[in-house]
Amino acid sequence: MPRIDDAFDAAKAAYPKKEGNVPGDVALRVAARMPMLGSLVGPVNEARQYLSSKAINERLEALIEAVNEKVEDLRGQVKDEIADIQSRIDSPAFASAFREAAVQTLFATEETKIKRFGALLGGSLSAEDWPEVSSDLTTFIKAIAQLGEKDIESLRLIHTVFVDVVRVYPNMYDATPTTEKAQELLKAAGEAGFHRDDFYAYCRRLEGFGLAMEVPRNTSRMAPGDYCFRPTRKGLELLRLLADERGGRPGR
Repeated sequence: MPRIDDAFDAAKAAYPKKEGNVPGDVALRVAARMPMLGSLVGPVNEARQYLSSKAINERLEALIEAVNEKVEDLRGQVKDEIADIQSRIDSPAFASAFREAAVQTLFATEETKIKRFGALLGGSLSAEDWPEVSSDLTTFIKAIAQLGEKDIESLRLIHTVFVDVVRVYPNMYDATPTTEKAQELLKAAGEAGFHRDDFYAYCRRLEGFGLAMEVPRNTSRMAPGDYCFRPTRKGLELLRLLADERGGRPGR
């Protein structure tokens, strides 16, 4: 018999525990220990629904469907034999990345993010440089799990501005061609609605994931308060794997 002075027991009486909803029960217990429980009814119910077995299974199904869609597309688009694709699916690297994507999907709140996990996994199956891609695949999944929409938008904006430079100077050792476009980058960021300070912050986050890199200052092209960032090879690879998400393929 529950104790009437126990907040958790009282909450359980108001919201009976459902089978297979242990995470939701944990969320309820946390809320019940807090004051003003009545004001938390909405968030508690939302948390229980989000963490329910049904909701979790739906998100996992969305991940599987995103990967399946890409695999189906591969049947008519890649030159590799189906057996080669299957060998990649059976590889430890792909299995590790899929496990990580499944774990991250449990906590994903946006359908877009789940589709990106699927795009990364599916896109890797047709990657020309599979050995290199496979070694980074799990890391990419973890990065996407932590990056927000503005981070991805910033990476794509940097790619758009420097795509021609990357084609001509694929190794990107010389900073001069990049800094010559520093003002163009800032203009593009402003036109995209970024406050300059925010744009720099997103670029720094991308740099922390190894997807972008600050370019050495060119005093003849940049003002004292200006900064310039370019995509890294890893950043370009990530965008290539996400290409189908936008219906296009970034240039190398």
